[in-house]
Amino acid sequence: MLDVPAGDFTVVTHVDAPVDRVYQGAGLIAWQDMDNYVRSGLTFVGDLSPSGRAIENDVESGGTFAANAFTDRPGSTGETLRMQRTGDTIATSYWDGAAWQPAGSVDVDFPVTQVGVYALAAQDGTAHTATFDYVALEAAEGADQVPEGGFTLAGPGDARHLVATEDGLALDDERPATTVVLQAAPAGTPADGVAPVTLAVGDRPVVVTGSRLALGDAGARRRRCASRTPGAGRSGCAPRPTPSSTSACARRTERSSSARATRPRSSPSRPPPSPTTRSRSTSPASAPR
Repeated sequence: MLDVPAGDFTVVTHVDAPVDRVYQGAGLIAWQDMDNYVRSGLTFVGDLSPSGRAIENDVESGGTFAANAFTDRPGSTGETLRMQRTGDTIATSYWDGAAWQPAGSVDVDFPVTQVGVYALAAQDGTAHTATFDYVALEAAEGADQVPEGGFTLAGPGDARHLVATEDGLALDDERPATTVVLQAAPAGTPADGVAPVTLAVGDRPVVVTGSRLALGDAGARRRRCASRTPGAGRSGCAPRPTPSSTSACARRTERSSSARATRPRSSPSRPPPSPTTRSRSTSPASAPR
């Protein structure tokens, strides 16, 4: 899943998914949580479309699921799909070899915080393999903000969990028994695109001990940091901590359109992915329904 800030976005993918049993499907998803999402993909829908294969456009809002539209795609085993949010409307379309064709749209009243891909097994549990050539995302840059409420930091790779050790804050590959929950508070006037904050865990401030960040005694002076976060997504940190090293205090905007990978194979029947985020993956059949 890719984080997106609040606002409009466009996400494109190509998926190969030879669906042939009811509920088998794969495609794009715009996500807030298990109760609020929009999903569009090539699906075997049985007698819900003339050929049994269709691009199914679904929405779940407030825990209520609705199958919004079925666009019949006889014989299809793969599709190039596009999902676009404009205002409160999320529209899906597919590439027919010459132009984008509509495949359903819905109006939503919830914020989308992530977009990505999904795959579903059949109603009887039969699995299938869905292969995604790429995911291309175009979205606005996230706005700087001071996080509200508690939050933690997730590191790259296996060392994902923020922990408090005797030597200071660090990232570890084992989930701690108690999550280190940070609180941020404004500490001065934003300047040059950076909003200074102080950090604390409960009544213990984040302080500098030697060259490391650590938890100080209750009432000690907090460390002043630079806070920059994605508009509606997961926070990043810079420089990135490594196992047993300090967790950095400067929080930096990470644009979800910055990751790059190998360009997908070319094909005259597919449009080039115009947005900038690309990845390649094979997804097992698993997603909410």
